[in-house]
Amino acid sequence: MLSVIRRRETNTFHLNVGEMTVTLKDVTLLLGLEIDGEPIISLTYTSSNSVCEKYVGQALNQETCKEENSELGPRRVPLANNVVGFSKLNNQKRWWCYIPGVLLFYARGLHKGNKNLFRAFPRLLALWFNFGSKYLRSGSSQKDLEDVHKEALSVMRGCLRGLPPHHWLSMLPQLVSRICHQNVDVVRIVKDIITSVLIEYPQQGLWIMVAVSKFIVPLRHEAVVVIIQATHNGFNSGSNANSYLFNLIA
Repeated sequence: MLSVIRRRETNTFHLNVGEMTVTLKDVTLLLGLEIDGEPIISLTYTSSNSVCEKYVGQALNQETCKEENSELGPRRVPLANNVVGFSKLNNQKRWWCYIPGVLLFYARGLHKGNKNLFRAFPRLLALWFNFGSKYLRSGSSQKDLEDVHKEALSVMRGCLRGLPPHHWLSMLPQLVSRICHQNVDVVRIVKDIITSVLIEYPQQGLWIMVAVSKFIVPLRHEAVVVIIQATHNGFNSGSNANSYLFNLIA
């Protein structure tokens, strides 16, 4: 039996095997955040003109650049009409239009090798999961958003077929954490991915599913049962050890 006791004073978990806690490595693997960059420890000395030129690509008119640059002085927010070429920015694509292309580039990089596996793969999954939630909140009434959602699903299906199973095995905790995602299309592909991983690596993957199957949340427990049943149906049962694991979870 796996018993977990969380101590609030130290934010650590006391397991049968010892004491554990969340580390920065867990943060970068699960969330895809950088942990080795430059820290932000003080004020940043920038002006609205430099920020606009860096992120928008167009500088402000000279008349609007007469603003205070002191450390604590107020800064006037430039109006949209004062930005050069602002009318052209309204005709640009929305940020989510680039999601399928970004996912595809990440997938191509992962297909080339394992050098940046633990940086690229968590970001790919985080983008996909976040966009799936964005699509659900916005509704399927927007035709462009629906088309992008279909393209993103197509890319992830290609990743399921093209990426080796051991790549997916390294991301199994992040995948298992999203088996109750709000988007049913995302959940369907996640279940297919987990099933393929369990078929290839039953000894390594099933123990993770054992822990999740003991959750008291009904939706999560039912999702695990569906995955295990699909794995059992597609698994070539020739090992007594694997059969024992399936029976244990069932």
